[in-house]
Amino acid sequence: MPNKIKTTDIELSITVTDSKPIYHSPRRLPFVERDIVDKQIDEWTQNGIMEPCSSAYASQVLVVHKKDGSS
Repeated sequence: MPNKIKTTDIELSITVTDSKPIYHSPRRLPFVERDIVDKQIDEWTQNGIMEPCSSAYASQVLVVHKKDGSS
């Protein structure tokens, strides 16, 4: 079923050995991809899959298109 979300409650703790946070500046996204990312983040937030946080760590977003060309 499309858009059906299957989740499992998991609590994850990651211990880092270096005191310097890993940070990558945001990647510039075309407006179309930015809309796709914004909608996905909103959906995951509304469904409780992710939640807002503030951290010194950050990774870039990469949109991967499906073989049929959709996102």
